[in-house]
Amino acid sequence: MMLSTMIYTGFMFIVVGIIVLFRKIYLELQNIKIIIKIFKQQFSSTYRNNVQIKKQKHLTDLSNFIPLRSYKVYTIDQTTSLERLYMLIEKAGKTTKFSFSTYHDDESNKNYFVIDFIQPSSSIIINVEISKISHVLNDKLQELLSIIFYSSNTIYTWNYLSFPPVDFLIYDHIYSMNTDKINPKNFISLQHQFKHWYNRTFKHDENCQQIVDFVDSDGPLCSCPYRPCKFPTDTWSLSMAIMYTFHEHLQLNENPLEQCLAITKLAIIIEEGRNRQRIEALRSPSIHT
Repeated sequence: MMLSTMIYTGFMFIVVGIIVLFRKIYLELQNIKIIIKIFKQQFSSTYRNNVQIKKQKHLTDLSNFIPLRSYKVYTIDQTTSLERLYMLIEKAGKTTKFSFSTYHDDESNKNYFVIDFIQPSSSIIINVEISKISHVLNDKLQELLSIIFYSSNTIYTWNYLSFPPVDFLIYDHIYSMNTDKINPKNFISLQHQFKHWYNRTFKHDENCQQIVDFVDSDGPLCSCPYRPCKFPTDTWSLSMAIMYTFHEHLQLNENPLEQCLAITKLAIIIEEGRNRQRIEALRSPSIHT
């Protein structure tokens, strides 16, 4: 009986010892987990900061946007002469491709629309203030817009514009025109077209995990740094398209006319079907892929 009691007591000591040991191990593991968690948080924070600094540095290293061709700007407002409008009407009649954009000037609180007359060697930019102008000037402006929008010309925009295919900002100027004659098929939204062109031109790296049956579509497995869109539903902004294609910084807040020039630049290279080598040749020599 006494032997049994001693064996039982010894067994209980062993059990208690094992429980204490496991509890100690458990507490040590919890401390290790806490330390690892803190380390991960610190590492993650440091990594994010480094990435942010790297991105900011990269952005400052970009060259400013450079139009593909030279251009001359004509502003149309209440002070514009009839002679200038006659000249622009003549130029528009000889042009078949245009780029179109709009912007709001915060300082003057005025709205503008911009049209680029895409010429073989240079461009003509009209910067039209949305305001009430004299009846005579308005008639000539209507004639100018009729030539641009009514014919079989091609009008490049970045985003899709609702039908009638002109922004509400120019509604006052086209109100008296027969908008039924405006053909929405003449308007080309480059945002969607650009994405397909870019994916064909800047294919996945051979080591990219996204490559499936030679398909160049976007996907979450993509590790290519030059392909920022990781999902098929992702869309490109105009500034991002210029940045990744030409390694240029598009500063619309400093020069809103550059939005139209950027659309023209992308439209031309897409239309000409320029390959990756020809695109990289346009980039600043100080920037590397």
